[in-house]
Amino acid sequence: MPKVHHEIHLELVLKGTFVRDLIRLIEKSAASGLLEAKPSSDATKPILREADPILVGVKEAAAIIGIGRTALYKLLGEGKLKAIRIGRRNLIPIEELKALVERRLQ
Repeated sequence: MPKVHHEIHLELVLKGTFVRDLIRLIEKSAASGLLEAKPSSDATKPILREADPILVGVKEAAAIIGIGRTALYKLLGEGKLKAIRIGRRNLIPIEELKALVERRLQ
């Protein structure tokens, strides 16, 4: 390792609070011109938005349509809303929530 790396490592080992000292060392190195700020190649890549979920849990489904979990379970029990059971979770398709709202609007 170059001498600078040994000095940085030694300085960090000798001091007790690693993070605070690391921040100070980086700031000192940046001020002295040892570090150069360059945008990473990832900075120019577009950020991809996660796909909208097609299934949501009971809590999320209730929040989406603005009702409580108990009311949502009642709709499921009455067959007015369909869910898919995966493991222990009841997952409601987003399309089912949209269809429920459309039916209620008519």
